[in-house]
Amino acid sequence: MYVPSVTELVGDRDEFFGRHFDRAPMVRRAALERDPRELLSVADFDQMLDSAAIRAPHRPNLRALADAMSDLFATRCDVIGFLTPAGRHALAPHHDPDDVFVVQVEGTQLWRVYSRRGHDDAEPGAPAIETTLRPGDVLYIPYDCPYVAHAPDSVSLHLSVSVVPRHWGTLLQEVVADVVTADPRFWDNPWLRDPRTASDLPAMLALLADQPRDDAAVDAIGPAGPADRRVHAYRPHLRPHRPAPTGLTFEST
Repeated sequence: MYVPSVTELVGDRDEFFGRHFDRAPMVRRAALERDPRELLSVADFDQMLDSAAIRAPHRPNLRALADAMSDLFATRCDVIGFLTPAGRHALAPHHDPDDVFVVQVEGTQLWRVYSRRGHDDAEPGAPAIETTLRPGDVLYIPYDCPYVAHAPDSVSLHLSVSVVPRHWGTLLQEVVADVVTADPRFWDNPWLRDPRTASDLPAMLALLADQPRDDAAVDAIGPAGPADRRVHAYRPHLRPHRPAPTGLTFEST
């Protein structure tokens, strides 16, 4: 079964991560190297609906695609299939909490993508990108960018490869949690009703601020420490006892 490479979705990595990732939407024309219907077709979709399955089975090629994207971004990735009847808007203008790579499989669909939220989704202003996707095209939408899609002429089938963002705040929380768990200076239990606890808190925060001066702390946040482990925590090959973070759900709108 056809499994697109991550390069087919993101293109040149230096350009993508330098210009578009977490910044601006991007369109890649004819990005897929093979017939996109080898990923999933309307006929496949109809067959699954005819089987009366409430939830479509996982497809190995899409699971492999999500695993490859999970490895690249070091975070959870999922695949969702959307079948949109001709002449219907898929959804009203809205935004997602995830980054999304839209892979057009069959039919065409008009997309309007707006800049990151600065106002209501209902009145997002002028679009940053207005484009019609054709089979094999890929559209990247950063999280929190409002968008709307419309299938004007024919049934449209597209896949959304969602990439759950890992914010700096989340990453810092994870690293700090690892550091304080490993450092016995943070193991005492303060009595929270004691008025001295609030005055002691800045001193405990200062221990974190001063940690890079401590050899043990440098080891903790260095290449072999919890920071590095947290950065790579979602790589699939590091999670042998957990299922791949991949599902395929079909929604007809």
